[in-house]
Amino acid sequence: MKKYQKITGALGLTYACAALSACAEATLRDGYADEFLIGTIMPGGLDPDATFTDDPTELGVVAREFNALTAENCMKPMFMQPNEGEYFFKASDFCVDFAEANSMVLVGHTLVWHAMTADWFFKDEAGQLPGRELMLERMRTHIDTVVGRYKGRIPYWDVVNEAVLYQGAGNSAVFRESPWFKAIGEDYIELAFRHTHAVDPDAKLYYNDYNMVKKEKVDFVLEMVSGMRAKGVPIHGVGMQGHWMLDWPSLSDIEYALRTFADAGIPVSITELDITVLPDPPSHSGANVTDDVEYAEKYNPYSQSIPDEVLQEQADRYQEIFELFLKYKSNIERVSFWGTSDSQSWKNSYPMKGRTDYPLLFDRKFNSKPAYHSLLKLSNEQ
Repeated sequence: MKKYQKITGALGLTYACAALSACAEATLRDGYADEFLIGTIMPGGLDPDATFTDDPTELGVVAREFNALTAENCMKPMFMQPNEGEYFFKASDFCVDFAEANSMVLVGHTLVWHAMTADWFFKDEAGQLPGRELMLERMRTHIDTVVGRYKGRIPYWDVVNEAVLYQGAGNSAVFRESPWFKAIGEDYIELAFRHTHAVDPDAKLYYNDYNMVKKEKVDFVLEMVSGMRAKGVPIHGVGMQGHWMLDWPSLSDIEYALRTFADAGIPVSITELDITVLPDPPSHSGANVTDDVEYAEKYNPYSQSIPDEVLQEQADRYQEIFELFLKYKSNIERVSFWGTSDSQSWKNSYPMKGRTDYPLLFDRKFNSKPAYHSLLKLSNEQ
């Protein structure tokens, strides 16, 4: 294990790991080094002209514990190109530099998505949905510019995000009728992967989605990806987001997805893992970012503090899920948490604004929680 590690902050400062209390101790990135990558996000990035924190405690934990990094927001289309031809790279440049300085694998997230994409992408001069050729031109130009800028520096890209919709009422899955789908057709997915590969042939390209524990959706995505791979489309893996709960999904549902893709020879990454401790409003399902449920106090039971027994329940839940990941480790490339500290989690405002959630491995002061220690202990048993 390395006794010293360089940690580069947003202002270009370098912090010695000796200044961080646990640097010489076991870490998640070391503990799972022979199993799969362990990742987190660089949170925020909503201001495209700003950079990120230079807090040495936060950056120290990120660099010490994880060997993969995903930008939470700054590489999404609406922040990369808010207006046609106007690109913002300050925040994404920081993420790339930080990852390289700390021997972390960077994941580019995301290129083609129906959400968090500026409105201009989906309008022509008359304010109507563009035709196929104009939409393809915009897609290719965006990929050329963004992927081309970081060619050889970003080894993974979430190329297409959330293109399949699970319909709970009918227990079925279909292509989401997004503006991309309506303007181009379902082959927009294939064309996005082919073009990204043409720009950076060495990058691994992923299809990423939520609710990837619903059998019907798993089967649909398997058929879609397998069919494209059979035609030579460069889809190198499937991302299962993993926004889960203490009692959902069942281990058997998670295993069905892992086993299905493993049997098909399609690598998997767990791309956005967090486990909420809060009750789920009955009107909410999945991780659709447009969901916005009206606040109710009964769904925010831990606004001031959280009982130790709930934190232990969360730790046990993380452990049983990781035991399943280890069972399929030969087909899992990466497990990334959707945040490091509870204070930064999107779950504090989704699907209901104003709640206090505790879904991650570190508390609001970046102290490790029982869930962290359960996973570290599990890694030492391998």
